[in-house]
Amino acid sequence: MTGSDTPPPEPERPRATPPDDQRRSPQQGNELDELRRRVSELESVRHEPRHRIRSLGSVLLIILASVLALLAVVAVWANSIVRDTDRYVATMAPLASDPDVQQAVTTRVTNVVLQRIDVDALVAELSRAAAQEGVPTRPRASSAA
Repeated sequence: MTGSDTPPPEPERPRATPPDDQRRSPQQGNELDELRRRVSELESVRHEPRHRIRSLGSVLLIILASVLALLAVVAVWANSIVRDTDRYVATMAPLASDPDVQQAVTTRVTNVVLQRIDVDALVAELSRAAAQEGVPTRPRASSAA
């Protein structure tokens, strides 16, 4: 046999240690039991209702902040549009010079004015006031009433 044929030596085995319960003092055992009891109590405790209320409040505040942020963006955009009079004039000037738009505006304004004002009663009242003041009336103006 050569030196390479010999088996390697066996590693030393650790010495047998006593179990954890035998190594602890009675005071340490009591502390360990107390800590285990506390851990089991804490793990068994359910969330209190106030945590749910806090969670709900947090969600509501986040939603409110999101909505307000969106409204702030829209408000800033609208403010920049409304205060830009040069752009407004540049957009509306071609419309105001369009004959079709002028006719449509004239028709709508006339219709609204005639709905709100009784023209016949107004003319009759003016004719009576003119006659009381002694204003000479032309035959055409007096026959209109």
